[in-house]
Amino acid sequence: MCATSSAFSQSTVLDQSETHDNVVWGMQYYSDMQQDVKVGVDGTLAGFEIQILTTDVTVGLPVAIWDSAGPHVTSPLWSGIVYASQAGAREWVYADCSAAAIQLIGGDVITIRVGDGLTFTSVPFDLVGNSGWPNAYYAEPFYIDLNYRNTDRLTFKTYMDVPTPALTATGTCGGSMTFNVANGTGNFWLIYGNAGQSTVFGIDLQIANPALATTMGSSLTVNVPAGACGKTLQAVDMVYRIPSNPIVL
Repeated sequence: MCATSSAFSQSTVLDQSETHDNVVWGMQYYSDMQQDVKVGVDGTLAGFEIQILTTDVTVGLPVAIWDSAGPHVTSPLWSGIVYASQAGAREWVYADCSAAAIQLIGGDVITIRVGDGLTFTSVPFDLVGNSGWPNAYYAEPFYIDLNYRNTDRLTFKTYMDVPTPALTATGTCGGSMTFNVANGTGNFWLIYGNAGQSTVFGIDLQIANPALATTMGSSLTVNVPAGACGKTLQAVDMVYRIPSNPIVL
């Protein structure tokens, strides 16, 4: 389902991708391509990448998003134009559609449309994708000029803004405490140390010298030793590497 609001703190993660690139379609021949995408995580659609090759960086390629399976001919939820930065080479280009605030839940289907019914006789774009057996490819349907293509897929990556894990604690340090983490995948590292800042494996923590206390699911009850009191604690999602808010024991 789609909504038009996003009130939570967010971090951007790669959600779905199809990176096979064994075919290049000429957009002068196929003016409209639509790739269905099944969303993997709850959150707000941040944007998507496609891979193109162009002979003219000044000409933009129309792109659009719908919130259901294709093919589509009606007005999209979001539309825009992407531009290449170089000519004569394959290039990933990013379409930022975060301003549309398209909120989704895992299992929702969206459609990426490229070309938007181009009618030019000469278009400087080639679009990269995957064609033919026995290549493995993304499972969701793909359409060219509104026609289903059984063995073809668009090369793409989609990105989601997902809710930041929210860490809470009950109980008294030096005794039994229960830690709960809302949002995220349900698998977390529990990190502790002195208050400060550090970056470990690309994760920005509010802990100067982080150490691993334990791993946990969405909830954990444990006896916390008195020596840990005053330390800063954060949960880090194991899959998306997103840290929670810090709390002081």
